[in-house]
This record gives sequence, C-alpha cells and structure tokens, in this order.
Amino acid sequence: MVRAGGRPCEWLEHDVIAERFPMLRYTEAWGAAWDPNGGILFAHRCLDAVQRRFLELGGQIVTASVESVESQPDGGVRIGFRSNTTAAENEHTSF
Repeated sequence: MVRAGGRPCEWLEHDVIAERFPMLRYTEAWGAAWDPNGGILFAHRCLDAVQRRFLELGGQIVTASVESVESQPDGGVRIGFRSNTTAAENEHTSF
C-alpha cells in the first residue's frame, strides 16, 4: 500500500532489524516494514481515525461481551453477543 502510494518502503528481516535497531527485541519470526519518511504512530489516534471512518461508512460500534465468533462461507464473520450487551441483546451481527 505504501509503495502503491508512491512512497519508499523496505521490508526488514529479523537480522536487519537487530542490526539497525539493537534496542528492539523481537523473535526471529518477526519482520518489519520500514518507511524512511515515517514517524511515530499513536495507536489511540489510529483507532479513532479508523472508527470515525467506519461510522462515516454506516458502521455501528457497540459495547458488548462476545459469546461466539463463527466464520461464514462468504468470508465474513458472525459475532454472537452475550445478554449483558449494551446494545442489541443477543443479536448476531455479520461482518
């Protein structure tokens, strides 16, 4: 996605991360996307932006306790809420 947007990006394997950033400790299974023009991402701000866009597109955010998660044949997910939800008691929502 970064490259498609015309921005430089490089995939770093574990050994390259360890060499360039010795202060970071990750398992060998990890890699990282490196954007030399990048900066810090604040998780709460990213989440706020995603949620705002989700709502703009007609999504609904509910506070709920999840009882079940089921994969659907069309690739979606069906989520069953426990009865202590604040919205749509026991309603099943597909994503």
